[in-house]
Amino acid sequence: MARHSGATEVVLDLACDDAHCVLMIADNGRGAAFDQHTALRSFGLLGIRERAALLGGDVEIRTAPGSGFKLTATLPLAVIEAEEVQ
Repeated sequence: MARHSGATEVVLDLACDDAHCVLMIADNGRGAAFDQHTALRSFGLLGIRERAALLGGDVEIRTAPGSGFKLTATLPLAVIEAEEVQ
């Protein structure tokens, strides 16, 4: 993050309830112009979305120039717990 975004602060939050785990990563970096087409061309973001989808989850990305970057991944807890057992 520091290399690409110029961020000086990163917040990481992991919360789980009975059904889901939600991982949120946000920074105070320079942000970027973002739309769905940008995400589809970015292999890093596309890879994150594909991995989450394979687990039955979802990824939300929010960013704008000068507004930092926030990624929220929501994954089904049952899938995460099954992965730990194997």
